[in-house]
Amino acid sequence: TLSLDIYCPPEEGAAGGERVLEGLHQIMLEGLPIGLRPTALKWEEASWDPDISMFLRRGSLACSACFIAAAGPVAIRLRLCVPTTAAADPPTA
Repeated sequence: TLSLDIYCPPEEGAAGGERVLEGLHQIMLEGLPIGLRPTALKWEEASWDPDISMFLRRGSLACSACFIAAAGPVAIRLRLCVPTTAAADPPTA
């Protein structure tokens, strides 16, 4: 699970975070690396953070990952699949 935080300066307001959020959704649909599969995306409501004087919207992205690697002159292939917690049960035959 990846933590995602969007910070927006006061002059942009919480609406600035909404514009960034739209761009992030597009990236997650089209721009994630091959093998990284999003399974859940959650966002909290935007709130004012007095410690940094900016609007903050926290989120999280759960993913499963599957990567294949090959190395050296010998034909060795490694496949690594990391399921999310929700999908951690082994498949049934």
